[in-house]
Amino acid sequence: MDTKEAPFVPVEQKLIPLAGHYFHVVLFHDGRIAAVLTQFCDALGFDRPSQVERIKANPILANCLLEARIETAGGPQVALVLIDWALPLWLAGFQVNRLSEEKRALILTLQRDAVDTFNSYFPKRGSATEARPQQQAQAPQPPPPLSRPEQTPTSLPEMLRAMADRVEQDQREDTARHNETERRVRVLEEEREAIWATITSYAPVTPNALTTDHQRTLDLLLRDHHLISGQPIAVLEEQLAALLGVEGVDHIPEAAWDRLFAWFWQRTLPQD
Repeated sequence: MDTKEAPFVPVEQKLIPLAGHYFHVVLFHDGRIAAVLTQFCDALGFDRPSQVERIKANPILANCLLEARIETAGGPQVALVLIDWALPLWLAGFQVNRLSEEKRALILTLQRDAVDTFNSYFPKRGSATEARPQQQAQAPQPPPPLSRPEQTPTSLPEMLRAMADRVEQDQREDTARHNETERRVRVLEEEREAIWATITSYAPVTPNALTTDHQRTLDLLLRDHHLISGQPIAVLEEQLAALLGVEGVDHIPEAAWDRLFAWFWQRTLPQD
């Protein structure tokens, strides 16, 4: 025997615009207001089944998730609805810093304005009459509806606004920390580039000394000729300095590079 409870039949239903989207919102006989969950998922780009499972896993939110009969252009349909005061609690569970700027702004707007906006469309709530589908006479009565948090109705919007403000403040602080980190990275990059610019533009103390590239080439030539001829590098340096008329290889001027290279080239030629 199927014991599944029949869906609730609202006494009033409205299509309400909010933050650039439209939401089917219903009023139940006991004065509770609820909105179609899937429309929130679609507006935020969230996967419907995963959000339903997420809500059912929360003992507080699970009691606020109901099946209701919704009138649509294609006829009545059964849809999952979430009681209005539970919407900000559900939305507060998302890590907004991982979402896009557009989704983050939409979540904050829904947290702050959804409850007040939906309530404003049902000014006569509480005077509605019950409109539940008929159950068999012997069926047990359903449990009383879940009550709102132990707060006066006038303080509920203030509580939700405070919750949205805290989330928005956290977001601003995270953004400020992120911007400060980016600023520090830029400063370090600028300092690194300045250091490298200084290094690469550094001129030798001796104006006529070999350039850095030619000095490295000279070191390689001396090593190679040492390996080929067996002469010590110090001897090769003395011969080269005597040829160029300088005190030592550290004093070879850049203008003597061609003679220096020709000297090494001649030593590589086969001897008759």
